Amino acid sequence: MQGTWNPYGFQPTAFIALWRRMYPIIKAASPTTAIAWAPNTGQSYPYGQSTANLSPADLALLDTNKDGQVNNSDDPYLPYYPGDDMVDWIGISTCTLY
Repeated sequence: MQGTWNPYGFQPTAFIALWRRMYPIIKAASPTTAIAWAPNTGQSYPYGQSTANLSPADLALLDTNKDGQVNNSDDPYLPYYPGDDMVDWIGISTCTLY
């Protein structure tokens, strides 16, 4: 979810908005379905991505240590977390390791 290889990658505001729309729809259709939030491993974050085209809101979320830049010192997960009320399970995707 954090990489530009996804349409919402490097756009936590868009990701969270879509997740918060999706979750209640799935739960209404299938209440027993467990929905897992499983971001990519933070290894190599921010994956060489540029911040040039980020909105101010996304930049503020991604710069978790507030040093004015998005780099490997920032938390790669928190900006994309949609909230405890919208997550049943938490996992990690290691696809980027291979």
